Amino acid sequence: MMQPSEGGERRPRTRGRPSIATAEEIDREILRAAKEQFFQHGYERTSMSMIVKSAGVSKTTLYARYATKVELFLATVQDAHQGVEEIAAALVSSRDMGLEEGLIAFGLQLHKIGAEVNWKEFERLIFAEGPHFPELYKAVALRMDEGVEAISEYIMHCATREGIACRDPRKPAAMYLYALRGFYNWQMLNGQRATHEEAAEFFRNLVDTLISSRADW
Repeated sequence: MMQPSEGGERRPRTRGRPSIATAEEIDREILRAAKEQFFQHGYERTSMSMIVKSAGVSKTTLYARYATKVELFLATVQDAHQGVEEIAAALVSSRDMGLEEGLIAFGLQLHKIGAEVNWKEFERLIFAEGPHFPELYKAVALRMDEGVEAISEYIMHCATREGIACRDPRKPAAMYLYALRGFYNWQMLNGQRATHEEAAEFFRNLVDTLISSRADW
């Protein structure tokens, strides 16, 4: 099978496949290099060739995994949100926490891992180049939709367990996540990271506000 290059020429793939462990290591290195280049040079000025050089892989290897720069950027966003998905899954499967406690705990866990995945750099990239590249907005919107679905599932689970009617759990779930996103954007714009105590206060106030309108859900 032939693989396209950035200039449109066709190149044959090399024979043989790496082991699973080696393939996973290659994937991690490609995503690391892609994020590094996107953050340093921006989406528009980053080329697949730059990522190939930074990752130390061949173009054949890169294009075998990601046919376009858009696909690769989507993969970096998904990789950055992997921890979020794990937290959301743990929250949904939890049987011990109530709604208020669970939503506060979810927010604090996101705050904890936020620095590790460098969401601030993603936000800067989206703000700077999103207007010119709609695919960047679409990538973030997709992850937000998945987050809303996970939180709405937890809200419905709590409502069912507590015997409380809930007509549309997606509405409070969306409000919760949009407020959370605004909290992180505020930190980015102010060039500072909230302390654990500040984050805890924010999430308590946010959840209290949401719960106060629970009868309308």
